[in-house]
Amino acid sequence: MRQKISGVAEISGKLNIRDSLVNGEFAVTAPLLGFQDGRCENFSAAVKLSKKMPSAGSDKPWFNDLVSQATIARSIAWSLSENKTN
Repeated sequence: MRQKISGVAEISGKLNIRDSLVNGEFAVTAPLLGFQDGRCENFSAAVKLSKKMPSAGSDKPWFNDLVSQATIARSIAWSLSENKTN
């Protein structure tokens, strides 16, 4: 389900590739985000990932051997649709 998001966010992170192993850490922070039916304040997300790259010519899917961990937090969220009538 696609949904438009508005607001200002900062993305930071790094990606390291060494000996056929990819490791990455990324963070997203936003003081206020708006979306179709609501808003949230003090949004933060963190993603860690690692992947062993297959040998050249491998027929494995791109997501094979991908391991990831994601954390999302926000301090306040509210829905704009709570008072809508159908």
